[in-house]
Amino acid sequence: MPFNKINLAWKFSFTAFIVIAAMSTVIYFVVDTKVTYQLHDEYDQKGIAIASNLATNIIDPLLINNIVQQQLLLKNTQRSNKDIIYIFVLNRKGIVQSHTFPGGFPRGLKVINNTLKKQPHSLQMIETEQGIIHDIAIPVLHGTLGTVHVGLSNKTIEEKRIKIQQHIFKTCLLAAIAAIIAAILLSRLITKPLALLATSADILGQGNLNHRVDINSNNELGIVAKAFNLMADSLQDDIEHLLTIEKALKKSEELYRSLVENINMGISLVDTDFNVIMTNAANGAMFNKSPDKFFGKKCFEVFEKRSQICSQCPGITAMETGKPQEAITTWQKDDGSRFTIKIKIFPIFDDKGENTGFIKVAEDITDFLKSEKDLAAEKERLSVTLRSIGDGVITTDVSGKVALINKVAENLTGWMQDEAFGKPLEEVFHIIDKNSRERQESPFKKVLKSGQVIGLADETILVGKNGKELNIADSAAPIHDSESSTVGVVLVFRDVTEQQKTEKELLKIKKIESIGVLAGGIAHDFNNILVAILGNINLSLMDQNLKDETRKFLKEAEKASVRAKDLTQQLLTFAKGGEPVKKTTSLAHIVKDSANFVLSGLPVTCQYDIPEGLWLVEIDTGQISQVVQNIVINAGQSMPDGGVIEITCSNVHSSSDPNIRGLGSGKFVKMAFQDHGTGIPDDAIERIFDPYFSTKKGGSGLGLAITHSIINKHGGHISVESVPGSSTTFNIYLPVSTQHISGTHKHEQEQTFSKSSSNKKIIVMDDDEMVRSVVKAILQQHGHEVLLAHDGTEAIQLYKESMTSEDLPNIIIMDLTIPGGMGGKEAVLEILALNPHAKVIVSSGYSNDPIMANYKDYGFCGAIVKPFEADELAKVVQNALG
Repeated sequence: MPFNKINLAWKFSFTAFIVIAAMSTVIYFVVDTKVTYQLHDEYDQKGIAIASNLATNIIDPLLINNIVQQQLLLKNTQRSNKDIIYIFVLNRKGIVQSHTFPGGFPRGLKVINNTLKKQPHSLQMIETEQGIIHDIAIPVLHGTLGTVHVGLSNKTIEEKRIKIQQHIFKTCLLAAIAAIIAAILLSRLITKPLALLATSADILGQGNLNHRVDINSNNELGIVAKAFNLMADSLQDDIEHLLTIEKALKKSEELYRSLVENINMGISLVDTDFNVIMTNAANGAMFNKSPDKFFGKKCFEVFEKRSQICSQCPGITAMETGKPQEAITTWQKDDGSRFTIKIKIFPIFDDKGENTGFIKVAEDITDFLKSEKDLAAEKERLSVTLRSIGDGVITTDVSGKVALINKVAENLTGWMQDEAFGKPLEEVFHIIDKNSRERQESPFKKVLKSGQVIGLADETILVGKNGKELNIADSAAPIHDSESSTVGVVLVFRDVTEQQKTEKELLKIKKIESIGVLAGGIAHDFNNILVAILGNINLSLMDQNLKDETRKFLKEAEKASVRAKDLTQQLLTFAKGGEPVKKTTSLAHIVKDSANFVLSGLPVTCQYDIPEGLWLVEIDTGQISQVVQNIVINAGQSMPDGGVIEITCSNVHSSSDPNIRGLGSGKFVKMAFQDHGTGIPDDAIERIFDPYFSTKKGGSGLGLAITHSIINKHGGHISVESVPGSSTTFNIYLPVSTQHISGTHKHEQEQTFSKSSSNKKIIVMDDDEMVRSVVKAILQQHGHEVLLAHDGTEAIQLYKESMTSEDLPNIIIMDLTIPGGMGGKEAVLEILALNPHAKVIVSSGYSNDPIMANYKDYGFCGAIVKPFEADELAKVVQNALG
């Protein structure tokens, strides 16, 4: 009988028998293996105990080499246990000392590892003619005297194992029989209700929905029976429900027909041969025909006036793929006019899944396409207009999502139109406050709240997609429809980063220029005071009767005055008259000499990277040296524990470096000074070039302000970059010179004062009485006759009076600037008009005045800068006298 026709109870019993038999077999072998292992272990422990005892007792006979005593001990031990087959003793060289073999020690006995080193014992299974023997070896006195070997028979273990196996087999067999009987009884208990359930299911399947299963129990079968009865109840309810649905379906069909007939889109039902089997009124209206005129005709004939089906027909594709299709095509009326339609094709399948045709839904889109074309043209005009605008423009819909972004906005934000479209404005237009670095509220939200045009704060930064930050100015306005409802927001913004930089630079320059006016006046007056101080000190030092202590004090005062002279030189850089006296040269030696000079004695070194082909520049070497020194001093002070200042010079073009694009096109030499010190705080970097601003305790705040002024007057640019706590870099750009270095060389000789240069007549013109007095005293010390004048008019008058007496002055020393009176520039012209050979020396506290550098061009024969020392004045006079 086939297995699938066997009764369920017998199937269950047979399966239980197989499972129980398999489990019993496994249990039998597992238990047998474990028992066998335990017997062997116990047997080996027994042998170890016998061998260990024997190894202890045989020490003395081995020491005295008493073979007889050894043999006796071995035989007594063997007689004490029937399982012992043999005992033998090996000395430490592995030679047999004594044994219990009656016929002599067998040659065929294979003993492995006869010598034991550090092991406490050795267990081996040895095959012999008497069967398997357990050989236990124990070292005597840690192996120093030899080894005791005891051989135990394996028969005892085998006998015990067989008896235990028999007990195990009987136990497993009885357990299996009991389990099978229990399984059969259990199967009868389970299968009887199952048979009842099967019978009830068959009755229910024949259509008797009133039949129920009669099983009253609380076990699983009782639960199944209750579920079966509930299923029968549900099935009965479902059939009644289906009847109700059928009635509703008829009503729905009527509603569907009404809907199809009244919908404003053309709907047609086409079979697999492309015959129109149904079309609605809207489809007929497209052709000015009654719908019944299309029935039974080919769809391509009545709709498109074709003689055969188009190869690209979406109906074919829909039926082949089973998926809806869309297409735009043209239909033709009987009068020859054509109109554009959008059709959607839906395949139809019967209950077997076979295709029976398709539904065609047609919508006349002729007017829509015309409107869309007009809208596209308008949108294109708008797009062209927006892209031609110089500002960035972003429009959003009413939900705040980007609808349009022009080219300028793409460049500023880093978002392309395709990427930005549909994204929230906050994601594309990411703005933060410059000072707090906090994100600002979206302009879209502000416009929706106020309903008016709003502008951004002045300190607004736009963070681009790539992280680039720009200062921007913008405004946002609502977009209204024809009913004045807000439908979106338009945002217009522009990059004002460079504009703000330029404004800050101009403000900085104005600050410096305004202070420069004051600084020039202070420096001029201060220089006059220093002339008097230095002059009087010099005159005092000429006194041979001075005490050494007094001379020492005067020398210190002289040094202090010279240092004060350097301070006035810095102040003069701000003055209007402090223009640089330029000459064409290379920056290489100026940079190195100036930097090395100021770092002398400091734990800081400079690392230079200056190419050999560095372009020439037209500069005032003294002022540029001062610039290098100021920056290097600051860099050194930022590294109190020492370090390296990296100084790099390079040739650059304005087109390749955005930092100098504001200076116009051309070539520049760039100097970069990078330290690795404390850096400049973010809140201080914007003011770093402001006069009298300093982050250092006791700093004057003039060093970098002077540096900025010098670079501006050279037509260059200076900028700073800093990472607080890490490094600071100053970048300086100077325009390249269009001239070459001249080949002239100056040769200075030591001047000596001879008797022939004394007893000269000299006019000294200066508006400061102290200066006149001290200059007069110095010149008189050198034997000269001195006439004094407080301005140019008085000096000219003295010169005219001297001409009448034919005792002309040999030299005239004139102050260049006389407040409220004639200065040296105007007076020298009138003197030369009186006497073209007159020798006039110009004197001024404005050391950077162009007249001081090019005095010969203005009619002077020499120049001396205030404040000056007595020796300097004497040298200038000596040179003028020839």
